[in-house]
Amino acid sequence: MSSILPFTDIEKNTINIYANDGIGSAYSRAYICIKTLPKDEQTDVVNQYASNFFPGFFRLSLASSLTYAGIGGTLGLLFGGAPGLVSGMKIGGDLGMTVGFLGGLYVGEVSARYHFERSNSYKKWVCKARENDIYSIYQNIIQNDERFDRFVCMHTVDLITMPVKAPDGQIYEQEAIEMWIDKKEKELERCRERGGSQEELNEISMTISYVRACGFTKTDLVYHPQYFKGLDSLVKLKISEMEKGVERKVFKEATKNILKAQQENHASIQQLYEQEVNKINKYVVDNALDTAIARKVAADLRKKFGIES
Repeated sequence: MSSILPFTDIEKNTINIYANDGIGSAYSRAYICIKTLPKDEQTDVVNQYASNFFPGFFRLSLASSLTYAGIGGTLGLLFGGAPGLVSGMKIGGDLGMTVGFLGGLYVGEVSARYHFERSNSYKKWVCKARENDIYSIYQNIIQNDERFDRFVCMHTVDLITMPVKAPDGQIYEQEAIEMWIDKKEKELERCRERGGSQEELNEISMTISYVRACGFTKTDLVYHPQYFKGLDSLVKLKISEMEKGVERKVFKEATKNILKAQQENHASIQQLYEQEVNKINKYVVDNALDTAIARKVAADLRKKFGIES
């Protein structure tokens, strides 16, 4: 059975894939995304991924091979004449091929993933997944925490599923800000038709920005996936804080029980410690919490009372 987050009924493993920035998690998201697409679209996406991977891979591999061959050949020529030139180029070329292959894999993967995560197919999948699955989970975690206010769109007053960054530095829900821009452009058009002053036009244009920083159009909006990274990182921090809160509570209660029992029945610290650890393990299991909480509290109790592990 999967562990749950403290004070909720949310299983931890349901959010791991979303709040993890590791390469393995990124590949998992990509795989899930591609599997949800129609067969013909799956083929197109895979072909696009490959077309972005191989150019970066081959460019670095070739450049590295030539560079190391040149360095090796130069050193060989200096120290061994013509025979050294041939040997040096061969050794340098072999080394360059190895370095280039490994580096090419990395560069190719970064390039392919960058373009894939900005493809329309992936963006639509992320939007739908967050709207239907992820944010319903997040809402139970972030409520009453002002730190998450900066991740709320000013227009929808909700978490953002398709984040775009505007020239005013704000992140908006794409559909909402585009509708707002359409509304303001109609106001500008009416103002021009009635002969409004430049000052009036500027005033309307400034109201396109929620913070009245500047005017902008739809073409100025830029897809901003870094929004998800920031949000997910803060969610991970909040989860850690929730679990640490449970750790502190359990540790405080166990410490009090040990000190009280020691005064009342003069039992050894080791015996009292083992009794409390059994209670803590039962509490964690009964409440389906992460077993790491029990291990951490047990370690803190051993440290406090000088008990050898």
